[in-house]
Amino acid sequence: MEKNDGNDGKPKEEGLPFGDKENTIMILNALFRHGCQDLPFNVIPGMSMKEYHSKMESALELTETAVKNKPSIVDWLRSGLFEEDECNVPLALLFIALYEQRPSPEDDREDVECNFRELYQFLHKVTTNQPVPHLSRNSANVLYKLLSELMEEVWPNMQPSLLNFLSETHIYSRSAVRRTYSGKS
Repeated sequence: MEKNDGNDGKPKEEGLPFGDKENTIMILNALFRHGCQDLPFNVIPGMSMKEYHSKMESALELTETAVKNKPSIVDWLRSGLFEEDECNVPLALLFIALYEQRPSPEDDREDVECNFRELYQFLHKVTTNQPVPHLSRNSANVLYKLLSELMEEVWPNMQPSLLNFLSETHIYSRSAVRRTYSGKS
């Protein structure tokens, strides 16, 4: 990734719009301090305003490309990380919870419909038989509604096979009938 440009012996980083790592860090620090609109003209010494705007445009294009080409959760699940014969739902729920957007501070109010990050963490804990965290009232209502709809849709079609499965499981889990014989008296 690093190349020596031959001029001053400093390595030049490929792919960075502002040349090297130090210039990029200076731009980022200035953006954090001043914002995009109030950025000082002399952030990088020796760079004209026209050159600065050109580099900033290329940086924005790189950012947009990176965001557009970011794989979706569906692509990630189809990537082969989870094999067909493995059913690792708890791990998938954990990853979804970790990558779910954090709610902003104003979203912590009571009128927000659901905190999906909290919901996925809750489902992960439930499926791994761990102590479950507190679930907000709105998130609990959304989960109840979704599970109710799922049961209404799935139960009529799956009822016979589920009952057969439970009855077969019951047969194997019964304790054997043992006869006891009284010993010699």
